[in-house]
Amino acid sequence: MRGSYVMRAYEQYNLLSNAMIQSDMFRSFFETKVLNYRSAGLLIAFDFETSTKRNEFVSLAYKNKLLCNPTGELSVRLRPNMAISSEEVAKAIDICDLSLQQAGC
Repeated sequence: MRGSYVMRAYEQYNLLSNAMIQSDMFRSFFETKVLNYRSAGLLIAFDFETSTKRNEFVSLAYKNKLLCNPTGELSVRLRPNMAISSEEVAKAIDICDLSLQQAGC
């Protein structure tokens, strides 16, 4: 039953199309700033050269009010909500940019 409600919401609010649009915004920012950027819609991951740099970025992002997940030795994952707006993506990108600068990346 729950699945049918979720599928209706995807269709009603055009969430799959929104996810692709917002994913493109993230991609255009991250592709030149980090290593090995990859995504499937809004399932986003990227790498750093060292675990120290990765950990510093994660810590700074958290201090700057963005939660991201350190994964493996070098990776970070972001998983925004499917209904994320362009304004929210822009804010997340601003925080990531600031955190990357603060980390010296």
